[in-house]
Amino acid sequence: RQYLQVKWSGRLYMELRRAYTADRGSDPKEKWFENQIGFLESYLLPLARRLEDTGVFGENLGQIFAATVEANRDRWFTEGYDETQRVIAEGERRYSVKH
Repeated sequence: RQYLQVKWSGRLYMELRRAYTADRGSDPKEKWFENQIGFLESYLLPLARRLEDTGVFGENLGQIFAATVEANRDRWFTEGYDETQRVIAEGERRYSVKH
């Protein structure tokens, strides 16, 4: 079963790959694995921690958000490289570069 990080990462990759093959951007496969970790650590985790600090969603929900982002990051470290290779291969199959 696919988890959300994989689902949305794959969808974004395909969108960017399609744009790349239409000469509207750079090749997304460069550092995709590392960039996904960076997104989790630099954007989502700080956002989740701010939600936790403010208590905007109640006493426990912010803590759950932060823990979920951390779990996704940890899972991406262990499973993300293989998933990255799979999505890159699928992107190249679907959207080949036309020269």
